[in-house]
Order: sequence, then structure tokens, then C-alpha cells
Amino acid sequence: MVQVLVLLGAFLGSVVLGWLVAAIVGGVSENAQLVVHVPYLMVLFLGYGLWSTRLKAITMRHVSAGLLRALWSLLARRKCPQNLADVMPDQAALEQMALEAQQACSSFTTVAWPLARLVVLAASCLVWERLLNRLARLGYLPSLEEE
Repeated sequence: MVQVLVLLGAFLGSVVLGWLVAAIVGGVSENAQLVVHVPYLMVLFLGYGLWSTRLKAITMRHVSAGLLRALWSLLARRKCPQNLADVMPDQAALEQMALEAQQACSSFTTVAWPLARLVVLAASCLVWERLLNRLARLGYLPSLEEE
């Protein structure tokens, strides 16, 4: 239940963060306000998906060997595993899995860095657009009419 609430909070936090940035920038259209929400939601959804996939891969890598041995033993030799330790990973493997699972959290960083670079680029383009817009309105930019 706590994890579901945290996931819901992460989603709402992404929306609120987008709203705050749109409010700070100010004077943007409704469509632009919606676009501001997208990077935060992409970090959440793409990062969460990548993280979840990495956790499943870690689990399969460490657990599958014991399961395959037990399955082979059942099918080929008609022999059941004597105890759970024959199938499940040992203490060292479990510690390694826990370490790899903690490192898998970097999936959010993996998604956020390239996206942040694009957002910074987009933000700088918007600032540049505002400056050029202002210069054109004030008459400092020449028109392209032939004289």
C-alpha cells in the first residue's frame, strides 16, 4: 500500500513540478504549459520502466540458474531437489542482488540526463525567441524587404 501511495505521489509530484515551472516562466500558452509537464512525466515513466526491467533481469540472472538446475534434475533424472538451498541463491548471491538492485536505481538518472539537456536546449531557444521577438517589436531588427 505504501509503494502504491509513493508511486501516486511521484506522479502527482511530476505534475506539480511541471505546473511550478510553467508558473515561474509565466506568460506561456496552455499548450506550452502542457508541454512543460512532459519531461517530468517522461523521467518518471521511462525511468520507472527501465528500473523495473533491470530489477527483473537481476532477479532472473541470480535465480534462474538454480531453477534451471532443479528443472533439469526433475525432467532428466526424475529427482526432486532435496532442499530449498539447492534451488535458491545463497547468501553471497542475495547480497550481490541487493547491491545490483540499489545500483539499478540509476535508471532514473539514465533517463533524466539526456532529457534535461534537451529541456535546457529548448529553454534556451525559448529565451532566445523572446529576445528576438522583443527586438523585432521594438524595430531593432531590419525586415527582409528589398529597397
